[in-house]
Amino acid sequence: MGSHSDHLEKKLRTYEKRIDYKVDVRSEVMNQISEGTVSTYRSKTRFVLPGQRASRTLVSAFGAFLIVILLSFTAYAATEFLQFRAKDGKILLETTAPLERIDKVELLHKLSSPYMSQAQRSVLPSQPIAYYIKDDMINHLISEVSPDGGLLGFQGNQIEYYTLPTLELEAEKLNSPITHIPSSIMEGYSFKSGGIYLDMPKLYNTDGTPNERYWKIQTTLVEEAKADQTDKKLFIKTLESEQLRSISLHYRRGENKEDYVTVLASFTDGVKQEVQQEEGMTAEKGLVNGKEILYLKYEGDNSHQVIKWIDETSGAYYHIHDTKNSKLSKQDFLKIAEEFVH
Repeated sequence: MGSHSDHLEKKLRTYEKRIDYKVDVRSEVMNQISEGTVSTYRSKTRFVLPGQRASRTLVSAFGAFLIVILLSFTAYAATEFLQFRAKDGKILLETTAPLERIDKVELLHKLSSPYMSQAQRSVLPSQPIAYYIKDDMINHLISEVSPDGGLLGFQGNQIEYYTLPTLELEAEKLNSPITHIPSSIMEGYSFKSGGIYLDMPKLYNTDGTPNERYWKIQTTLVEEAKADQTDKKLFIKTLESEQLRSISLHYRRGENKEDYVTVLASFTDGVKQEVQQEEGMTAEKGLVNGKEILYLKYEGDNSHQVIKWIDETSGAYYHIHDTKNSKLSKQDFLKIAEEFVH
């Protein structure tokens, strides 16, 4: 008779043959921007896939000076990886090869989605949660995708603001890395909304591995699941919000919902950030206001530009991106970053 692990592997292979699910990797920002601007603010839920690090990463859009940026760029082939180091030599940001076994990630997302939706309905504004799914197949997949032993998923709420003064006031109160928020960037791009996402408790070490607090939460939820004699599958623990995790700004050109620029600044707790260098993507190093930045150009059906950098003083990780409908030149896009690079 085969082992329990062999039995799960057989079930997974059978399931993978039937699956036609694809993860939509586009930012939720597209949906946020396309929605109305009636209310001053609202809550919006974000999740972290079970077993994946609740990273403090990025996505954003910023204002621009009309000063020409003097840049010295060196282009790299997509197979040559780039690194950005702190003054002490520590790697802060780097590009890497694409993740392997993405089929496992997609399958995990497919199987976990119903529980994510259930967990989402449990989230109150500004109240993050951790959750554990009592399911052998899902937990086996988690161990395949993320072998560090972590089995938890996380959900938290982002508060969305549609008036600039209210957003600026809240950003200043929470010590946001971005406090001065321009009402417009470039010609025709005006502020539409901004989001503030409160942080989870510190659950990871600086090397990205779960810390003692994480293991304590996981042990509590797993023991609760083992003791439960019903068919309950989802076990949830409320977490306390401690501080701001990220702020995002969304700018749109006129009423074109597909032509926008987004900015996000997130705190990283010193955890190294990685960007996967994919086919059809060009990665370059450059200088904006004397600071080294990463410029990415994506070609193909979803062509767009991205700028990323880390501010060592605040510990914030910045990300700006446009869309294929933005029609911004590289030089114009770099000018936008100049407003936010300090």
